[in-house]
Amino acid sequence: MVSAMTNSPTSEGLSEISNNRDQLAEFYLALGMVEGGRSDNVVGLYVGRQAALEIGHLDPDAPPSRIKTSRTQARSIAIFGTTDVEEVVARAEKAGATLIERVSSEGNENLYYIGDPEGNVIGFSEMGPMWRDAED
Repeated sequence: MVSAMTNSPTSEGLSEISNNRDQLAEFYLALGMVEGGRSDNVVGLYVGRQAALEIGHLDPDAPPSRIKTSRTQARSIAIFGTTDVEEVVARAEKAGATLIERVSSEGNENLYYIGDPEGNVIGFSEMGPMWRDAED
């Protein structure tokens, strides 16, 4: 279960613009996020009590995002906390994600970066010291 999210201790969420908003929303719903609302332009997804991800429509003439092969190619990365990172990463791969990188560091041994179907990079980590008081 995905249970918390942070870019920083006060992060409210992340916005993505998509060539296929509804398909990308389905990907994130398959990871365990919950739909909080939908309009003609935006789908709002949540993790726990925090706003997590807002997906909007991209101009139909815009080229698709370049697929990233490293976390250092992404301009920003949201990292989501979970109690079972391997299970979430397996669900992500089944839903169309690619595993980009696994990083090991003291206190955060299980930190995985994946690419979603549109080339955005997101991370998943088991709860550890970097999560401070994050809650469901």
